[in-house]
Amino acid sequence: MAVVDDLDARRAARKAGLEVWGALRVVAESVKDGRTTEYAATVFVDALIDTGARYPCPRGGFVAWAKQNSLL
Repeated sequence: MAVVDDLDARRAARKAGLEVWGALRVVAESVKDGRTTEYAATVFVDALIDTGARYPCPRGGFVAWAKQNSLL
């Protein structure tokens, strides 16, 4: 399983028949599996956003976004 957020890498991985997960799905799965809390996941995603990562949720909005997208 490849875990990448780069669109070109995702396309190449899919073309090679690999299952591709973005970073936010990995974080959401960690919450679902009880490996981390919603709070810690939100803080982590916020830290990634603070470094310039662009995600479809605003700071503090990871859990709501993940629930809206059936990841949690």
